[in-house]
Amino acid sequence: MASGIERCAYCEDSEGTAIDHFWPKNVYPERAFDWLNYLLVCSTCNSRYKRDQFPLDERGLPLLLNPTAEEPLEHLTFTSDGKLLAETPKGDWSIQVYGLNRGGLWLGRKDAWVAIQCLVIAYAEALQAGDPAWASALEQSVRNNRFSGVFAALMKIAQGLDADLIIRPEFLAAIRHHPEILTWA
Repeated sequence: MASGIERCAYCEDSEGTAIDHFWPKNVYPERAFDWLNYLLVCSTCNSRYKRDQFPLDERGLPLLLNPTAEEPLEHLTFTSDGKLLAETPKGDWSIQVYGLNRGGLWLGRKDAWVAIQCLVIAYAEALQAGDPAWASALEQSVRNNRFSGVFAALMKIAQGLDADLIIRPEFLAAIRHHPEILTWA
């Protein structure tokens, strides 16, 4: 769910500066030293939003998305205005508990929605102009975008039937002519 530049596993916006115990150590002390229970997150998501909240379903399974073990796009949908919509109860609980639609996040995702499309279009133009060095720099900019989930969502939408209604036609053309873009996620 988070890009490779030390971003929060929950919101993708802030720098990961805290370790969250996905299964809260206060409630599940037996998981306090379980390496698979540690997630790199920001202090806002960890201390201000999630805290010790950990809703479970009737079977005792988490109703929160663990981005290291699950595909977020199975539970969440990105909109072009930067908001997240729940596709499942787990998505709904995750939006609420992690505060994923707080103002700065949805505005950042909205900007990323535009910026990523522009970068991909510019990548295709750089290759067409015979400038592979610039194309490589643009690729790295997409790969390092703090909202990697927006890129993944755009790739999923681009392969769908209604893609031309939602995203820029130049972006779709760039992906058709340069299918390697699909592997950047």
